[in-house]
Amino acid sequence: MKNKTINNHLACLAKMLGKAVDWEYLEKMPKIEKLKVEEKESDYLSFEEKEDVLAKSTGIIREMILFAIETGIRLGEILVVRWENIAWEDNGRASIIIKESISHGKIVTPKSNKPRYIPFTEKVVQFLTQRKRDTGYIFVDNNGNIIKPHIPRESLYKICDKIGMRRVGWHKQGTKEINEKKFRSITDSLETQFDANNKTKTESRNPVLI
Repeated sequence: MKNKTINNHLACLAKMLGKAVDWEYLEKMPKIEKLKVEEKESDYLSFEEKEDVLAKSTGIIREMILFAIETGIRLGEILVVRWENIAWEDNGRASIIIKESISHGKIVTPKSNKPRYIPFTEKVVQFLTQRKRDTGYIFVDNNGNIIKPHIPRESLYKICDKIGMRRVGWHKQGTKEINEKKFRSITDSLETQFDANNKTKTESRNPVLI
């Protein structure tokens, strides 16, 4: 078991022990020391690598990759985004509220535990408008069902192999390096594309995929 996983369990234990103190089952909170976790070096893709990935992708997988790049939404959330959660505006703009994710086969709340609003870029509005629906999931398989998470992951690995590029994934945390024009995962591209009001475009960060 990795130290990070152990620390997560220790955090749960600390929460329970804290409640035990509140309920006077324990006299005082015992000291819990977390294990040291080494920070992994962030992996980055260039704009050129991102374009290579898009060039080698097709169909629904390409749409999902482009959607991730342009919105910064995580894969688990992309798999359960719904048409009815999109707000279409008369000026041609659109945005979506993210309030669900899929984890271990179950639909749960997002990792942040709260809904968030994501503005769409022109590229996203364009390809979604071409197959616009009123309800249902946006990205589905040939039978109209939610796509299994392993399918886009494995598809992305195959694309990387075709390009002769290291395997990357859909989302990876790390330090932002906007000035270097390099990115950690495909979900990092839009975080600085809009200002605080989500209206004015600024420097775009077209990310990578892990």
